[in-house]
Amino acid sequence: TISRALIAARLSDGHWEGHLSSSALATATAVTAVAAASRAGTVVADSDALVEGGIRWLIDTRNCDGGWGDTPDSVSNISTTALVWAALAFGAGEESEVAAASAEAWIARAAGSARPETLAAALGDRYGKDRTFSVPILTMCAIAGRLGPPEQAWRLIPQLPFELAIFPRRVFG
Repeated sequence: TISRALIAARLSDGHWEGHLSSSALATATAVTAVAAASRAGTVVADSDALVEGGIRWLIDTRNCDGGWGDTPDSVSNISTTALVWAALAFGAGEESEVAAASAEAWIARAAGSARPETLAAALGDRYGKDRTFSVPILTMCAIAGRLGPPEQAWRLIPQLPFELAIFPRRVFG
């Protein structure tokens, strides 16, 4: 039975050990954070190598349809593809440009256009009233310059009521 299999999978000291999958979502977020901090003058040890390595991994794990899913085994989705598109803005060279164009084309197919307003609306539609995902994704796109000039980009990001972030979803959902 499943119970016996789970019990048998425990380590000798009685607990289970798991391993997280690699994540395009997490890698894109880390690349953008390190690159933006470095460009702002914050000292990040080995920032260039970290950014280059993260971008290399993102390029190597692109799905056949030109987008990215949450993990290398996941289907492409608009959220992760937008995050990767943002991260690729910090890359250098033709491969980064090709991958960024691939992300932009995937977003255009999924949202109807890769125009900033269209992407913001598509992410808003994807998450509805729950802005705890759409706002950070759009913020990363703005930081990377993917939503146009700053005065335009920041207007596309709805306010996030941070004080509500501590409440369980059922309270405000």
